Amino acid sequence: MFLLISGLLVAFLYLLYQRYFPVYRVKCVDIERETIHDDITLLDIRDFNVADRMPVSNAINLPQAHLNRYYKKIKSQEVIVIVPDLLSLNFSVRYLRKKGFKVIGYYMIETGKEFSLERCGCSH
Repeated sequence: MFLLISGLLVAFLYLLYQRYFPVYRVKCVDIERETIHDDITLLDIRDFNVADRMPVSNAINLPQAHLNRYYKKIKSQEVIVIVPDLLSLNFSVRYLRKKGFKVIGYYMIETGKEFSLERCGCSH
């Protein structure tokens, strides 16, 4: 009984870590002001309907729910992730790193809110 409860607790803590614990070594990148090299892929993981309303030019739209099936379609190993919130950032960066990608930055576009670069450390 003790082993069952400890196993469930460990699984629960791992799920919490994977989604809510912040990722490190990923900086906020202002893709509107900075120059993005051609060998870096802009990966928009927002849902199709959200990304269609607020598109980002030169970005591949691959929603978070589809990452598991279609991550092999990402051409380069270096990516900048475009996310709607911190939860998606944590989950997608961990998943992409596990699959061998180098996530060099993120850009957050919050749906329905005024986005401030200062919140994510991108003050220029």
